[in-house]
Amino acid sequence: MCENPKGELDCHTDHTARKILSTPHFSLIKIERRGKVTHLFSMPARQKETRTTTSHRLSITKTFRVRGRKHSAVLNAVIRTATREIQLEKLEQLVGKNICPRDIHNELLAIYGTATLSYSTVRYYRCKFLRQRRGVPEKLRGRPRLEGVSKGILDLRAGGTRTSVRKTARLLQIPKSTVHEHFGYLGARYSPIQKNPHLLTPGQKMTRMKMANEMLAILKNKKMWPFVITGDETLIGLNNDGSAEWVFPGEQPTVGVKQGVGDKTVMLTVFFSTSGFHYLNFMPPGQTANASFFCNIFQQIAHGLPAKRPAKVWIHMDNARPHRAKSSQNALTQNNLSTMPHPPYSPDLTPSDFYLFGHLKRSLGSRRFASVEELEQAVRDHIDKIGVPEIRRVYNHWIRRLEACEATGGDYVHMD
Repeated sequence: MCENPKGELDCHTDHTARKILSTPHFSLIKIERRGKVTHLFSMPARQKETRTTTSHRLSITKTFRVRGRKHSAVLNAVIRTATREIQLEKLEQLVGKNICPRDIHNELLAIYGTATLSYSTVRYYRCKFLRQRRGVPEKLRGRPRLEGVSKGILDLRAGGTRTSVRKTARLLQIPKSTVHEHFGYLGARYSPIQKNPHLLTPGQKMTRMKMANEMLAILKNKKMWPFVITGDETLIGLNNDGSAEWVFPGEQPTVGVKQGVGDKTVMLTVFFSTSGFHYLNFMPPGQTANASFFCNIFQQIAHGLPAKRPAKVWIHMDNARPHRAKSSQNALTQNNLSTMPHPPYSPDLTPSDFYLFGHLKRSLGSRRFASVEELEQAVRDHIDKIGVPEIRRVYNHWIRRLEACEATGGDYVHMD
């Protein structure tokens, strides 16, 4: 006989007994009072847990040490919980014999005594078993749904009205909680609106498919990844207050200032590949991002490349005017760099846009910087944490985006 540690039972309710009897399962129950065993009985067969060894089976005994004067109440609660399934099986058999609930309760009372299920419980399960035998579906719990609400919601959707819960409630003149409940009943889910940067024409979609295929031909060769350098530029402000925050009791919410046209910003220009960051710098005050600015960048990138490199080193950029200017293209040719094709209006196919800049600005969220130097140092610290494995993951994701662009006929790609 294997015996579990003794447990103290101080609360004399069915809930406590059910909680104790549920874990772990056991086959024998022992109840003690003042050091003496008062009751010892076995559990129903379906609740028994036995362990099979090489030659015999060990039963598990649970011992309750009862304190206080409510010994009989504790005993009845434990027995009632332990024998509940057996009583329900017996009740279901008696229902098949068309016996009234009072007679069923009396018969159970003769078997289980004071631990018998209550008369109201017998009546409830008798009606439930009768409905199951007759094939009557279960009644839905909770508040009854208003008739016609689901039809009204579907009619609004069919009419092209894609509205929020608040506006739907106003149109149907019903509470918002009712609308929200019926949205869930109809299987609706909340999804953010995906906004495309441009309304693509059929010709632009064909161009995206064609150039995506050309870009895939370059990126499929993973040995070329260190020599496929992508980059872009972005503006970062000194004030990066978020749109919302958690406010705990005793704290005051942050009051931010909406950014205006004249607020202090810094332009970050970055070029990187799977071998690391080839160029990272902030534009000096008074300088503009023109063609000569990028000619100097291309020259620095070329000087930083290893002497042993393939015949073509690809530079991937978007189609901004300084990038495609004649002087910029001449600077690429003079430094033995090649321009990688990129379709117009396609930030979803640029690693700087779909990964780096968003990742960087989220890390700077809810932060204010006192000076440009402090902002630049925070940006450099964040970018230094981005390792080569992370960039390789981005390049794999870049390939999946290009494949999705081809598969969807040139449409914009929305991927996490």
